[in-house]
Amino acid sequence: MTYGFRAINDSSRVQIDSMTPTLCLLAEGTYAASGTNKVTLRFPSPITSQIPPLVFLHPTDPTTIAWELRTYIQVALVGTPGNWTGFRLETYNVNGRPHGKWFVASSDVSPSADYGMRLWDETGKLLFDSDKPSVLFTRALWPWTYAGKIGATALPYWLSGSNNALTTDEYLLLNPFAMDDLGVNTSGAMWGVCVDYPNNRVFLVDWAQGGYSLVGHKPLVYAKLTAT
Repeated sequence: MTYGFRAINDSSRVQIDSMTPTLCLLAEGTYAASGTNKVTLRFPSPITSQIPPLVFLHPTDPTTIAWELRTYIQVALVGTPGNWTGFRLETYNVNGRPHGKWFVASSDVSPSADYGMRLWDETGKLLFDSDKPSVLFTRALWPWTYAGKIGATALPYWLSGSNNALTTDEYLLLNPFAMDDLGVNTSGAMWGVCVDYPNNRVFLVDWAQGGYSLVGHKPLVYAKLTAT
């Protein structure tokens, strides 16, 4: 950057840059199923970006229950470009009751602060509004290891490795698990994701058994709302 504005923290990390949009918090809350294994969460107001916003989850399902009750499947964003209204998910087992915390973020922000600071790029696009907290990516992991089959129906599954469960203030990006793998079969392989807190890991389950083994395009991306 030859001119503009840049904010750098005490760890020499760029926080705000007039050449780069900032991923900002748009809404947050909790989700909890009641009497069903399905949850559909509506954002407080539609998100008007053309590309899907990023949805992050921190599941708080009991760690003492079976993996089938805390594995999320049928993950999807709700809405269309310019009108994203929420997200939905369900547990693999119908007796599961998913619950936890969530937030949604986007680099396509609208002005909302009554006072503070706003930053635009050279085209007039709003890059930053001090009324909207920035989202901090904490880590991203790619390697998945095929671990065999799990459960009574022998579903193929993959492990993320050790020490990969969420910390108390981290959230997991939901978007990679909201996409099927086209070309594997007529419907695409459908994935379940489970934050396995007792074993400090995350695993993927091919619950549709589409036979897909190269899961590298489904990274684990972690983030939090404050740099704690």
